[in-house]
Amino acid sequence: MRGELLAKEVKELLRDRYILFNVIVLPLLIMIILGAVSLAAMEASTKPLSEAIERGALAALILEDPSDFYAVELAKALRWEVYGSVEEALRDYRVAIVIPRGFTSNIDSGEPVVVKVYSRVESLSLIETTVADLAVNTFESTLKALIASMKGINPQLVLAPVKADNVFVYKGRELRYADISYMVGFPLVALFVAFMLGLTVAQVGAISVAIEREARTAEVLLSMPISKTDIVAAKLVAVILIG
Repeated sequence: MRGELLAKEVKELLRDRYILFNVIVLPLLIMIILGAVSLAAMEASTKPLSEAIERGALAALILEDPSDFYAVELAKALRWEVYGSVEEALRDYRVAIVIPRGFTSNIDSGEPVVVKVYSRVESLSLIETTVADLAVNTFESTLKALIASMKGINPQLVLAPVKADNVFVYKGRELRYADISYMVGFPLVALFVAFMLGLTVAQVGAISVAIEREARTAEVLLSMPISKTDIVAAKLVAVILIG
């Protein structure tokens, strides 16, 4: 009997266009709006960070080969402090980018250079990880301009001279992007999904009960050998399944 009741609720929800709007379209609209607001807030919060990185206040360099031509010229163009080790750099700066040996030869051969990017993370948040991305963007754009200037070509023709290998240092532990994404992103996504699902269940459940009363089928359900708890549970489960 409970299975038949659940099947009935699912069929009725799928037939009603207003309920489908509340279950599918409305949550999507809310997600789009919240996404746009979050993106705008992220851009506003990262602008001061970008300016600080361009001033050399948040990032430093480590040159594995201090005589490498492009490494030296890039350090001059960026005007970032140069340190001898990652540990020293991270004591004073949030990000330390290691320019490996063979930097110039790789660039001259047209091969992307893999650079290690170490970031000191004070707390597990998306803003903390954004600092590393902003530093890499500034590093890469400056390198593109330098290569274009040296070779006499348009900077837009220089596509992707570097690949970043990110390492986040948090309380003495080295974490990767996957670790940070899971530790930060998963709870946020789970909370958001739970909120949206709870909102949808409450709203659509109320509409479903109202439809039952308007169609005068509520009396039929209540007259059957089914408890009110089972009826409410079937409606909630049906909404959750469709949602």
